[in-house]
Amino acid sequence: MQYIKAIVFDGQWWAHQDISQMLFVNAMQDLEAFRVVVEKDDGSKAEVRSDDLRENFSWQNAQGTVSEILDMRAQSSFNLFDITDLHEAKGVESTDLWDFDVKVDRGNSSYGEGTNIPLSYQHDLVITSNAQPATKGSIGHLSGDSVFFAVNGLIYPKLRIGDRLFLLGAGLAMKDSVHTGVTVIDFGPVGGVQVQRIEEGDLSSAKRQDIHGEAVESLVAIRSRLGDIKGKDYFLIEAGHMRIWNEGTDLLNDDVVRHRVNHRKGLFRVLRRPVKLRYRYIANYQPSQPQHEPSFSARHYLGAGDSFLVVYNETDVIKNREPFYSSGLPGEYVFHREPTGIPMDENGNVAHMKKLIDEETKKVYSTNPIKKEWALNETTGQSNSRYTTPALANVPIDDNGELDLITIYRLDD
Repeated sequence: MQYIKAIVFDGQWWAHQDISQMLFVNAMQDLEAFRVVVEKDDGSKAEVRSDDLRENFSWQNAQGTVSEILDMRAQSSFNLFDITDLHEAKGVESTDLWDFDVKVDRGNSSYGEGTNIPLSYQHDLVITSNAQPATKGSIGHLSGDSVFFAVNGLIYPKLRIGDRLFLLGAGLAMKDSVHTGVTVIDFGPVGGVQVQRIEEGDLSSAKRQDIHGEAVESLVAIRSRLGDIKGKDYFLIEAGHMRIWNEGTDLLNDDVVRHRVNHRKGLFRVLRRPVKLRYRYIANYQPSQPQHEPSFSARHYLGAGDSFLVVYNETDVIKNREPFYSSGLPGEYVFHREPTGIPMDENGNVAHMKKLIDEETKKVYSTNPIKKEWALNETTGQSNSRYTTPALANVPIDDNGELDLITIYRLDD
């Protein structure tokens, strides 16, 4: 293999840097993260990543520079990653709702259009759009099965009535939050998905069991109303949290999925919800009587209305996870390319993310992530772009502050 080029993360920014003559051991010890493009024996290119090397390669006794180590070792010594052009691929997209030509108000789907709704009953968000029918950002597009809405990190169910689209219960999240971020997640570019909003009637076999004698979980069988899903890729949305990697989920038979619900984590998620929504998840929940002990039921929890079974229409979907790196400032992250995908923490909360650097910097993006070139910000002189997620009042990112970019895509035929 032959060293071609590298990008390095210095704790704040990703930048191009020639590390070919740096001692391999020093690179592993001194650099927080790096990615090297190499040319393989057959002339094709691949990527070697420091995170993987630290886990799977005995680098402590390696003698030589980065270039020498890569040149002298057989390809089989390293895990090689494809340098996939996710910008050219058909990938799941996440967009700030206000990037579309839309109007967003609080409302209630049970009231007719033009009705004066008391503030205490404005439980929903209602979206209207000025986009042309059948175009991106139109109500027809936004109301499709393949589009999801994350409000302050959580997926909410939606209902179309005429030319209005309601996000059910999301008005309460807006009321309780200092910041409200609405992210539109579109699975259309990967061939679309079918969606089943889970009801209690779909659930059975809620078997409770202890975990190491400390916590309790339930094994719940979910029957698909979408037909057989054997051989298809699918995932669950559990109480608004996207479980893209199907943690704790397996297929019992052709049309039944089994899912593990951790009661402690489930209660924690419920307590992040607005008070007026919590009764949906916990039987006998009475906030006016704190001495009254509520009971957790996995079937009640999954059947509350914002859990979904999602089945991809195509079978050649590719999923990838890459970490964001902290810029050193709270809530700010950097990435080595334009982060096209779903910013998400390990608990399945979607981060509402905005670019910070002014578009007047005229950043230039190449098609290959490793070849990314950045224009300098004339104010700061920095050569990278920053991304931020505001404090999510009801659903903060996980306790470690770690954030990943989830890319889901299909390669062009």
